[in-house]
Amino acid sequence: MRQVDQVLSVEHFRDLVIAASASQLALAKSMQMSDREMSVLSMVAYASPLPRLADIRERLGLSAAATTEMIDRLERRGHVHRVREDEDQRVVQVAMTTATRETISSRLAPMLRDVGAILDELDEATALRMAKTLEGVAAAYSAFDPQLDLPSNEEGA
Repeated sequence: MRQVDQVLSVEHFRDLVIAASASQLALAKSMQMSDREMSVLSMVAYASPLPRLADIRERLGLSAAATTEMIDRLERRGHVHRVREDEDQRVVQVAMTTATRETISSRLAPMLRDVGAILDELDEATALRMAKTLEGVAAAYSAFDPQLDLPSNEEGA
């Protein structure tokens, strides 16, 4: 067994994924949303270009009616708004409102500050190796489900 296997293992990544999932559930609960509604917000927050209603329907495995109902609910609560594509006005995309983006940012700020402080302790070489490792892990997750469309860090590339 390599020495790194004793220090860093798949279990560490599993624990990170479990913690991230738990924090997303807690955020959804604090905003009085269902897990599925929070999944929509996650899709909308990181997607470029903005997801279409059809993309959300396909990703969540919902009917067109159920997807429309969910987006209607999120829109009534002020979390998202619909955007018509310039080229084809029939295509409807979904965007997160500024107010919801700010609410989420403020609620995540303490955790992100703590994570930032931990990352700030890394020397440059370790940080570069860690960034490369995390990019590989994200790619492995995306390969598991190619629709994940995780955001990438273009600056570190």
